[in-house]
Amino acid sequence: MWVSEHKRKTNIAEFIIYMWQIEDLIRSYNLDLIKIEEEIISKHDLNEEQEDQLFNWYKTLITEMRAENIVNSGHLQRTNIVLNELEYLHKNLYEVQKDFEYSSAFEKCSEDLKSLKAKMGVNPGTDIEVCLSGLYASLLMKLKKTSINEETSNSLKRISSFITVLAKKYHKAFEAKS
Repeated sequence: MWVSEHKRKTNIAEFIIYMWQIEDLIRSYNLDLIKIEEEIISKHDLNEEQEDQLFNWYKTLITEMRAENIVNSGHLQRTNIVLNELEYLHKNLYEVQKDFEYSSAFEKCSEDLKSLKAKMGVNPGTDIEVCLSGLYASLLMKLKKTSINEETSNSLKRISSFITVLAKKYHKAFEAKS
């Protein structure tokens, strides 16, 4: 909960990936709040109020996952909204504003993005969704201690650099609205 709030304020791309990870974590516990409380929440060094806040956060996420029918797969609507905002900003910066820094970062990873889309098959998603999915998949591979070949690693570095530029542009635009 506190991690997601921090990431949302500081790195929107990390926020999305973190929320995808939390969704998968909840699924791994079969949306069982009691198991999550016993095996996750209770393991943190929290006071009673913090434990209640974390418990309620997981409870809300589980309720939303059930209501949105994403128990087995898919992403929370609240996270998809942020993803759509990023996609909109991407198109605006690249196609409308033709922002030089942004366009350069995107073009450096465009071949990597095409390759990743091809690997993902039919209807892989938007450019930004594909980039974030690739980065999330690499995170899962690292957690499983699965090796990543050098070519893929370099490709992911270029995609990550591009996403970093997008996240900075997002936060800059967001701060301008505040």
